[in-house]
Amino acid sequence: MSKYLFFIFFSFFYFQCTAQSGNANHTYIDKNDLENYIRILASDSLKGRYTGSVGQKKAAKFIAKKYSKIGLTPFYPDSYYEEFQLEECFWSEIYIRTNTKTLFNNKEISYLGKKEQNIEIELELVFGGYGTESELNQIDLKDKLVLVFTDNVRASFYINTKLYDSGAYGVVFANVDDVKQFGSIKDSQGKYLLRKRITFLEKNSIPKDKIEKFQEFVVSNNQIKNLTGISISRLNRFIQSKNINE
Repeated sequence: MSKYLFFIFFSFFYFQCTAQSGNANHTYIDKNDLENYIRILASDSLKGRYTGSVGQKKAAKFIAKKYSKIGLTPFYPDSYYEEFQLEECFWSEIYIRTNTKTLFNNKEISYLGKKEQNIEIELELVFGGYGTESELNQIDLKDKLVLVFTDNVRASFYINTKLYDSGAYGVVFANVDDVKQFGSIKDSQGKYLLRKRITFLEKNSIPKDKIEKFQEFVVSNNQIKNLTGISISRLNRFIQSKNINE
């Protein structure tokens, strides 16, 4: 917020001083004026001036009115506004459905992806052990959803890169050593997914029905058997015996 307020302060001060040289009726902004402008633009009534909101439009109208008052020439004919198109995005239902159970986002699983897609797709789930290179090299990963055990979901860059480069559709992480990490991730992602987002409408943007790789999930430890049909202890035995592709 400090950068935004500084910009407003600077623009008012600069344009007011510029107008001063051409019109003797204009005066410099004093301290009280500046404090008043900042108080108005930072007021709770504008609710953060969120893009596309009523508060943001009120703030823009206030600034345009001040520009007009000091005699600033608009860049566009008769307008201080530049129009462009925005789209509002929000998340709908996200889930992984098995033969016996549906695991819902922000409950049994947590979705870490960033792209919306209005599509349901059938995938094969394979087990990738702890995601080491030797383990993943034993598996045909192309177009697969890969379950990987990890001791830290937030430090999984190498595994994601390997899976993406191998053509995998996505990954489902499980931290079998720290049951609390799933809850922490679920809480933080839940707050993000509940928000509506405003983005620029791009002419060449990817259609909403097009599959967007790479997808990333985290599953609660007590749901691993529902996801795979196999217990954690048995999956760990697969790792120990190196038969992770069984």
